[in-house]
Amino acid sequence: MQEEWERARQVCMTMMKKRGYVDIEYSVSAEELKGNLQDPGDPFVVVCAKGNPRPGVGQMCTVFFELKDTKVGVKCVRQIEGQDIEGDIVIVSAQGRTPFCKNVSMTFFSLPSIVIDVTEHNIVPTHTHVWGAAVEGLPPLARLPRMLESDPVSVFMAFKKGMVVKIMRQSRGGGVPGSIFYRMVE
Repeated sequence: MQEEWERARQVCMTMMKKRGYVDIEYSVSAEELKGNLQDPGDPFVVVCAKGNPRPGVGQMCTVFFELKDTKVGVKCVRQIEGQDIEGDIVIVSAQGRTPFCKNVSMTFFSLPSIVIDVTEHNIVPTHTHVWGAAVEGLPPLARLPRMLESDPVSVFMAFKKGMVVKIMRQSRGGGVPGSIFYRMVE
């Protein structure tokens, strides 16, 4: 179990970089994580990142690990909200969240879903958020194909409703260049 939490910590660091955060302000060490695993207490900060230039995404993001409970409930959410944290909040627990936390403006990951970086899978193309001048040359946004906000890549990369995503698929060989597609998140 300790190896899974350590892998989740590493994937969370990668996730912050892929989301566009340029400054990892704080990261718990492997030893600190091991100590928390042996004596689980309140949810604790694993990664705190800041400096994201993307519009529609918070300038800061804080990742919490909840080790005590298998699922995150209202008590844990209120405890984290009481800490007066700016920006986006991500909570990782053994089994995700309870149904009572459905309408909370935080991102929840279960341990099995964050142990693997979905963007590194060999059949998942590269996804990039585009804005500003890059969007002006596209067809009308209403005609772009849709991508759900609940898509695993959308959740991992923090794509929100109304964002335009550039998807670059690599060629499977034969000297043919890759393809580029655009999607609107809904």
